[in-house]
Amino acid sequence: MNDVIIHDIVDRTIEVQFNNEKISLPLNIQEQIDNYWLKLLKNGKTLRRGDVFTISVR
Repeated sequence: MNDVIIHDIVDRTIEVQFNNEKISLPLNIQEQIDNYWLKLLKNGKTLRRGDVFTISVR
C-alpha cells in the first residue's frame, strides 16, 4: 500500500502525492487531526483509528 503525502492545501482543496516514502506529518497538521478525532469522539461517534482515514470537507 502506498503512503499518502499531503502536498498542498489551497482553498480547502488538498493535493496528494502517492509514493512509497514514509514521512511524519508536520506537528500542526497532526494536532488538527487529533483535535478533529477528539471532537468526533466527544460528539458520540464510535470510531477507531486504523490504517486508512478519509478527510472530507463540507
